[in-house]
Parts: sequence; structure tokens; C-alpha cells
Amino acid sequence: MAEIVLFTPVEIELVLKGHFHDYYAYHFETTDDLDQDELDEREGLSATASEAFGALFGGRKEFFDKDAAKEYFALATSGDDKKILDKLIAWVGEMTSSLGAKDGLIHYTADSAPGLGARIEPFVKTSNRLGDDDCLCFSPWPIVQVVR
Repeated sequence: MAEIVLFTPVEIELVLKGHFHDYYAYHFETTDDLDQDELDEREGLSATASEAFGALFGGRKEFFDKDAAKEYFALATSGDDKKILDKLIAWVGEMTSSLGAKDGLIHYTADSAPGLGARIEPFVKTSNRLGDDDCLCFSPWPIVQVVR
């Protein structure tokens, strides 16, 4: 048996806000006053945000690929755009509900250790099996606190 502990709703909101801010800052804010080290840092933070958003929302048309994600985020008015953030938070809520999360916990069982490993894979890394018939179409690892 595996127990997956998700971040609290407040922590999830902070994670999403941080990633969105980092993504927006790199792709849409002016960088004229930044030196190369600062640009490199923004790029790295944006890459992490892209990976997290792709994992969480890759099954959605808005995040089908990097161009779609950039087009979606271009709708934002700032790195703190409430409409976009509220939508991301709502999508995570739908995801956790679909996973059967209760009080931030998800329990999985399987007939074998390899079977259990396959079920928890998307909770610990971006699964390369996304979209397979027996696999999730997203990887919730960015909102997972621990898997036991």
C-alpha cells in the first residue's frame, strides 16, 4: 500500500503562484535592466515552472505543448493575474478530486510491488507513460509532499 500526502491547499496555491510568477517574469516582463546572471536565473526558474505546469496540466489543450502554454499565459495581465491563478487552482482541485484525495491523502494498493510502483510513478516524477490506457494523463508530483 502507498500513501500519497499532498501539500495543503494553501501550499498548493503558493506553489502555483510562484511558478506562474517565474514563468511570466521570464517570458513577458522586460529584461533590459537585468545582467546575464539574473537572466540565467529567470530562465532556470521559468524552465522549472514549465516542467511543473506540463506535468500538472499536460492533458489540457492549454498545455498541450510549450507554445500552447505560452499562448495561454499571454492572456495574463501580470505575473499575479488572479483570473489565470484561480483557473490553475480550480484545475488542481478537479485533479485532486478525480484522484480520490481525502483530506490531502491518496491511498493506492496493487497486487505486486512493480504494479504499485507503476501506480505511484506520476506522483514522484513526470511519467513517460502519460496518456497510456492504465496511466494518468497528468503527473501530480508538483503538489505532492511525500509518498510513503
